[in-house]
Amino acid sequence: MSYLLDILMLILLVFEMMFFYLPPVLHEAVGVALLLPILWHLVLNRRYVSSLGRGRWNGPRGVRFALNVLLASACLVTVISGCLTSSVLFADIVPFSLRSNPSLYQLHSAAARYFLVLAGLHLGWHLPTWWQRWLFAYVR
Repeated sequence: MSYLLDILMLILLVFEMMFFYLPPVLHEAVGVALLLPILWHLVLNRRYVSSLGRGRWNGPRGVRFALNVLLASACLVTVISGCLTSSVLFADIVPFSLRSNPSLYQLHSAAARYFLVLAGLHLGWHLPTWWQRWLFAYVR
């Protein structure tokens, strides 16, 4: 189940980054839909958050923590700025003066790019463990 969730998040993220080729309503819908697997991923990995106060902090643990904080921050900024610049899904909720703010578009674009890079680093950090678990479970 965890592998399918990881693959789903990767596919949705890549699909979301093809926004030039998507109609705005689809880009916004996929962006909102991407939140569900991310939240489920956080629920499945809640032991990581609860273990932060225990144990020794060495270099790799500090780097992983910093990466996760930056990833969560980029995700939040992307989602919030995306909702504020929404031209379809949240157009009735967000005032036009806020939706048409060019700075919000730039913030959303920059945060989304950071989110993509940080998600790639996050995946790369966990890929060796993910691969070993997959080999142990399915190849034997």
